[in-house]
Amino acid sequence: MAAVEHYLNHGRCLAFTRRTLGYPSDVVLNRWLDERHPAKRRLISGIHKEVKRQAVREFCTRLVPARDIAQKMGVSRRVLYK
Repeated sequence: MAAVEHYLNHGRCLAFTRRTLGYPSDVVLNRWLDERHPAKRRLISGIHKEVKRQAVREFCTRLVPARDIAQKMGVSRRVLYK
């Protein structure tokens, strides 16, 4: 499949592959990737789930500014609001 090969050879970005080729949807491309290369999908984040949970707890309780939490996590402040 051209879309799967493009994804694997150009940074493993679903959006870039979709924009460049004009197809498929993320859902379809993910299914194709799982069928052909189950271990090749890029992880959404390299941050451990427990670290994410802690960041969410800190962000929701707001004992420190969002800027400080973002710096501690190594992400932008905008990421915390997503």
